[in-house]
Amino acid sequence: MNPEGNVELYRVIENWNPMKEDEDMDYDAEIYDIIAILYDHPSKEDAALGVQSIFEFAFSVRVPLKDIHPMVENAHHIIDIYKS
Repeated sequence: MNPEGNVELYRVIENWNPMKEDEDMDYDAEIYDIIAILYDHPSKEDAALGVQSIFEFAFSVRVPLKDIHPMVENAHHIIDIYKS
């Protein structure tokens, strides 16, 4: 993917922020892990499960899959648009 696509993907994930109660939370490391999951798992369900496990491991919070699916769909759309 070209650099513009990676920047847009990063922004989508950063703005998604499932930890809404902590607006100032810095989760850059998790964003990069999520990007890797999205590239490695083209299946929406597999990607969502991977994202869910990242938040469980990092924050001991189980984000519902229904809250993850829209972000995964949007991110996969960006990946498709910016494929090189």
